[in-house]
Amino acid sequence: MPVIIENVENTGVENTATETPKTLTETDIQKMIQSSVDKVRTDYVQKLSAKDKELEELKTQNMTELEKQQHELEKKSQELTMKENLFNESQSKIKALNILNERKLSNDLLPFIQGKSDEEVTKLLNILDNNANNIAKNTIDQKFKDSSINLKQNNNNNDDSGLFTREQIENMSVAEIRANMDKVNKSQKALN
Repeated sequence: MPVIIENVENTGVENTATETPKTLTETDIQKMIQSSVDKVRTDYVQKLSAKDKELEELKTQNMTELEKQQHELEKKSQELTMKENLFNESQSKIKALNILNERKLSNDLLPFIQGKSDEEVTKLLNILDNNANNIAKNTIDQKFKDSSINLKQNNNNNDDSGLFTREQIENMSVAEIRANMDKVNKSQKALN
């Protein structure tokens, strides 16, 4: 934001500053909003943390020494369980990554095959693999169908191998029909 300061001699008059108006862009507004949200979130987390500590102090204030020890033991047990779960999750990810690498597949598939055991990961990967194979097969079949090549019909109709089917003729472009005019005419006579 440019600021222009006019120099005025020592006449007792203060320096004046004029600001040129700045147009705010969408990113400037988003930054201001994010800054405000971050401040509110930080304040909220600090207050929540203080309340949690206060609640903990109130709970332990009226406890006997044995109850305090049991309470601490429960807290440590919960922390240990959380850490154990995090460890198991990371081990599962490592196992899944190893399986992906063994099969020479992309690590981008990791979110789709996370399981709690090796067997579950393998099962999910097999399901994903089968679906991918089916999609590829259907795409290839559709491409053959779209280009008027039907391998099964060509193999089964050896006696009419020089003729086109009605469907093949309908799907041909004008250039293909012109290039195969004799064969198209023979096919049409045989179809009628």
